[in-house]
Amino acid sequence: MHGLQQQVIASCPGWLSKTQPGSTASLPDIGIFPCCLHQADPATLAQLAALINPLPYLSVFVCSADGSLKNRIRAARLGQTIFLHNPEVAYILGRCMKARSCPYPAKVLIVDDDPQVLLALRTILEPWGQITTLEHTPDFWPTLQSTSPDLLVLDIEMPDFSGIELCQVVRQTPRWQQLPIVFLTAYTDAARKHAAMLAGANDFIDKSLTEPDLVKRLLHQIQRRTAALTRDPLPPAIG
Repeated sequence: MHGLQQQVIASCPGWLSKTQPGSTASLPDIGIFPCCLHQADPATLAQLAALINPLPYLSVFVCSADGSLKNRIRAARLGQTIFLHNPEVAYILGRCMKARSCPYPAKVLIVDDDPQVLLALRTILEPWGQITTLEHTPDFWPTLQSTSPDLLVLDIEMPDFSGIELCQVVRQTPRWQQLPIVFLTAYTDAARKHAAMLAGANDFIDKSLTEPDLVKRLLHQIQRRTAALTRDPLPPAIG
């Protein structure tokens, strides 16, 4: 496994007992756990879930010969995982290498006409990514092209161009059709939310949301994008 940090462990519980949730210092590039989900004890599954779900997320591939819905739900209960049914070893390593090649920290572009909001969001999100803020919407297009973000955060009501209009412009451009777009706004009425989703938004968040929940919602979109970038056509047996 050239280029990968290798770590051999005797058991899944043995590795979990030495790894602290929320810390990336002790995480290997690939973790292969020889355990069956339906046979693993609840304590082991709880420890694994605690490592998967804190931020930044740990990429976890659940590989199983049991492709039943019941077993897939067991894996889903762990948190943010990718389920592979009967994969080849070479395919697993290929997916891991693709995930490893994705840039981190993520690049986030935030557009809002309120400089205080931009400052607050920069403070909150800087531990998780490279943050670019934009106050003046006429500068949006060159800023989007120069930053090439992994996530776009928009306010709705802004001078010159609204967030809805900016979202529509992004979605009509093939290069940006898969870019996660989140509206973060004080306007929470159903009409604006409906318009945002029709324009192509991935999420619509109230600015009053608590800081931890806001971070989770935004990084969830980044993680979904990362998973999409590492995805490739799957043979029927793997889906």
